[in-house]
Amino acid sequence: WEGAGGGTFTIAALPAGVTEEYVQILDTGAGGPTCQGVLGTTLADVYYTFIVKAAGTVIIPDTDGPNTVTSGGPSTIKASPTICTAAQNTAATGGATAGGDSYSVQAIGLDYPMYEATYPINKSAAPTITGGSAQSDITISTFLTGTSP
Repeated sequence: WEGAGGGTFTIAALPAGVTEEYVQILDTGAGGPTCQGVLGTTLADVYYTFIVKAAGTVIIPDTDGPNTVTSGGPSTIKASPTICTAAQNTAATGGATAGGDSYSVQAIGLDYPMYEATYPINKSAAPTITGGSAQSDITISTFLTGTSP
């Protein structure tokens, strides 16, 4: 993480046979109130999912976190940091939470176009989910865990 709520990560070459991969990031917070406000990890874990189709760098924006405004309707939406740093948590909670958010990352690889087969991209009652090997294969990585600075 780069210190403002977002960051980048590098996708290595996809495993043999994998045509697309979902990278799922689970923000579990810092064990108390966070810079995401009452709608963030204090309420529930926050999930971010990216689809990738080749090796490269994925940029995680600084402010893709939950809305911090709880009234006023759609015109008052204000996104919070994606993953709160220790400094952001300390500032937002008046020192009640001093640590950075904990997070986990997992990759889910497929040999068929899962994203393209999902609604509303595909509205078929029986979308094609057969990969190049005439079946549908999925591979799932272990979780990598960390804490933002």
